[in-house]
Amino acid sequence: MNYLPIAPPFFIALFVFFTLIVLLIELRVVQFVYESVGVNPRLLLSLLLLSFLGSYINIGITQLPPEHIYAHGIVDFFGMP
Repeated sequence: MNYLPIAPPFFIALFVFFTLIVLLIELRVVQFVYESVGVNPRLLLSLLLLSFLGSYINIGITQLPPEHIYAHGIVDFFGMP
């Protein structure tokens, strides 16, 4: 399901955020952080890229039973009867 009026700005913001993080990693701005943790910079970049790509996949854990919905009236326009 695509929510096109609102989704593209968020995808663009996510891409800009990812690019900024990659830039900070490559410019060694966050070098102290990943050296103190003991993670290789290339591994950190790979994990960041994989998490970015993996956020596109939604894995369903369970399926909830359908609930009965009670309608009190007919909704014509954005919740206004």
